[in-house]
Amino acid sequence: MTNTHCLENIQCPHCGNDDQFRIRATTLALVTDDGVIDHADMEWDDDSYVECTHCITSGKLRDFTRNPEPGEPG
Repeated sequence: MTNTHCLENIQCPHCGNDDQFRIRATTLALVTDDGVIDHADMEWDDDSYVECTHCITSGKLRDFTRNPEPGEPG
C-alpha cells in the first residue's frame, strides 16, 4: 500500500509494514470523572514513539520514515 495521508512515507524498517502503527500522540481532551467527553486533533512528530503492530519493532518515528527516490511513489 502507498499511504498518502497520515502515514505517508511511514514504513517499518524491520518488516516493511506500512499498514498500521501505534504512535504516541498528544491531544487536548475534555475529561470528567466518567471519562473522555471530547478531544482535539492528535499530533506527533519525528521524535514520537512508534511501534509496528506486525513485528513489534519500536523506535522514533524518524526511524520509520522512508525517503523515496525522486520519481518513486511515496
